[in-house]
Amino acid sequence: IHLMLAVREEVELLREQIRELQERNRQLERENHTLRASHFLLLLLLSPPQTHRQTVSAPPTEGRRLSVRPTGSAEGGGHVSTDKDSQTDEQTGRMD
Repeated sequence: IHLMLAVREEVELLREQIRELQERNRQLERENHTLRASHFLLLLLLSPPQTHRQTVSAPPTEGRRLSVRPTGSAEGGGHVSTDKDSQTDEQTGRMD
């Protein structure tokens, strides 16, 4: 009987430890996602202006691709759109 009580206590401690580790894992995954998204946006903002249409892949967790198309302004700014916008442009033949 004493051994069974000790095992039950140990099982309960391990369950609590598992819950804490799962919560820590979720927290780290959220932080990782935020840092990856921030890094991607920073790279996008710091990249030099392009003269050709360029497709930049988003982090895998985003599941989207962004297209950077120059507007021809003196500052070299670009238009950022999702693939859906690009498909619409390709279907209509419209060029930015």
